[in-house]
Amino acid sequence: MVNDEARRKRRYFAVCCTTPVSDEIIHTFLHRAYHEEGGGDPLLVVVDNLDVKYEMPAEPPCHISSFPFEGRTNAECRNLLRKHVEEYDSDIEPDLFVIFDERTTYDSTVLVLDGDVQGDDEPHTIRVYMQYATLFLASADVGNTTVEESNEDVCERRNGIWPRPLQ
Repeated sequence: MVNDEARRKRRYFAVCCTTPVSDEIIHTFLHRAYHEEGGGDPLLVVVDNLDVKYEMPAEPPCHISSFPFEGRTNAECRNLLRKHVEEYDSDIEPDLFVIFDERTTYDSTVLVLDGDVQGDDEPHTIRVYMQYATLFLASADVGNTTVEESNEDVCERRNGIWPRPLQ
């Protein structure tokens, strides 16, 4: 478990890639997350090196040089982020973050992971359209929603992605 000092409120949310993605996908994601409907202030940090301190958000264009989360499970990603924050005091939230997975490469969705669960339980995840990632993260961060509650809504809609596209 992360100690109390490392669990202080962080300013930014991590983006972890469990599969290699192109710079173009990262650029598209950051642009959509910051500028399209539901977007907001730059709050995302693309974590491509676990040996540096992160203090500033990523801005497009962004070059990703390595994939330290490649092939990792959701719980392993959370644990690596927690360890990184503890060791480097990076200004990223280790228990609420974005994962780019294989599916991201073909449908422009990402996983949002809520790792703030007791013990070594598997973190809760929800699939979110890219342009709504920062909106969902900010809302979950202040307690307006949770991944678990939003998953119930997604299941009712049967499309498996938050939020339902507007018609």
